[in-house]
Amino acid sequence: MSADLLAPIVAATEKVMLTMAQTRATAGSPTLERPPGEAVSASIAFSGDIAGWLCLGFSEPGILSVVGNMFGEAPARLDDDVVDSTGELVNIICGEARRALSEQGLNITAGIPQTARGAQEPPQGAAAFVPFDTPDGALFLAVAVEGWTPEALVSPGAGNGEQASIWQPLELSCALHGQPKRFTAHGIQRQGRKAKPDLFLLPHVTDPAGGLPPVQYIAQEVFVCPGCLFASSEADYFAVDSAAFGPLHDSRETVSGRMKGKRLKGTLREIINQPARSVELAYTAYQLAIQSAEALLLTGHRAFAPERRRLPEYALRTALMHKARGDGEQEKRVLQYALKVLSKRLPALKGLAALQALYRIGAVEVYLGRDAEGSQRLQKLIARGSAQAKAAASSKEAAAVKRLLVQAKQLWDGRTEVRWSASPGRPDYAYFL
Repeated sequence: MSADLLAPIVAATEKVMLTMAQTRATAGSPTLERPPGEAVSASIAFSGDIAGWLCLGFSEPGILSVVGNMFGEAPARLDDDVVDSTGELVNIICGEARRALSEQGLNITAGIPQTARGAQEPPQGAAAFVPFDTPDGALFLAVAVEGWTPEALVSPGAGNGEQASIWQPLELSCALHGQPKRFTAHGIQRQGRKAKPDLFLLPHVTDPAGGLPPVQYIAQEVFVCPGCLFASSEADYFAVDSAAFGPLHDSRETVSGRMKGKRLKGTLREIINQPARSVELAYTAYQLAIQSAEALLLTGHRAFAPERRRLPEYALRTALMHKARGDGEQEKRVLQYALKVLSKRLPALKGLAALQALYRIGAVEVYLGRDAEGSQRLQKLIARGSAQAKAAASSKEAAAVKRLLVQAKQLWDGRTEVRWSASPGRPDYAYFL
């Protein structure tokens, strides 16, 4: 993946320098060391299926020659007009790279170029560098991508774990394939991290030790077969031989038929299971999980009963992705789908599971502005839960019911407002009271 990611950006730089600035720039080997002699730089951030930052740096003789080639007259000194020209160049290079990456299935949007005299530092903290040989001076490209170490960008196959203590590589194979193809996915190490439930009882994982970047468990907690696009949060579906797991093997045609027509282009398939999923990738993964779960349920086999429980989870998580994408209409549509699934399941549930489903229905209705319906659900939950807490079979169950009641009462009494929690540059994927 790293080679596929850097190559279009490098090629775009060579093309733009030749066509726009009549300067032949020949790329050297990617490196972790920042080349010396940077007098002026222009950077641009990008987001979408992958998020990151790229920067173009020039020596003073290099940029004066380039600007002279662009406008027919070499400037006498490094003035503001010369600095601004670097911004135009990096913007054109980014546009060219975006077109090339889109052919690999990566949809990316770019921000506004930022220029500076001297060097710029990537928001991600570290970058990979590509030096270019030019006739008149030094030129280099810096690239940083969220979730990828500079080592992984520089050396294909070096791995891209942002923090070894966070990501848990999982070697999986899809039982839906007649000849299972193995692939690597990345979960999150849960040890030492606490999970705080949000408004919809989805876990928001935090790192109490601090010092690590924000960890988004929800975005990562689904695995996608890059071959057939079957997706589930249940790793067991990917950890067995298809011949040994009859029900899944027998369901191949049903699931494959349901997933038929679902396509991810080359590079997108390669990075769908990588660490630090972007909002767009997480949204795609959960869409596939919903479609896969619905397909398994069509088989009616009891081996897939857990997917019936996970389906509303997938829907709620997909709604979170829509929220993070800023698409309120789609968020509302998926929440309504979650309501439908939860309501259909509710009569068959018992105990704590029934209370949790009832709470989620009420919480979604309140969030959607259906206060009367939501209050009715929450009131029923409080009455039923109070009795159940007293008759709980264990202290652990009683404590779980009581925590649920506290959250339900806060929401029902209107003493709290639902808010969308976000951190700078990266949403927390969580609704909190």
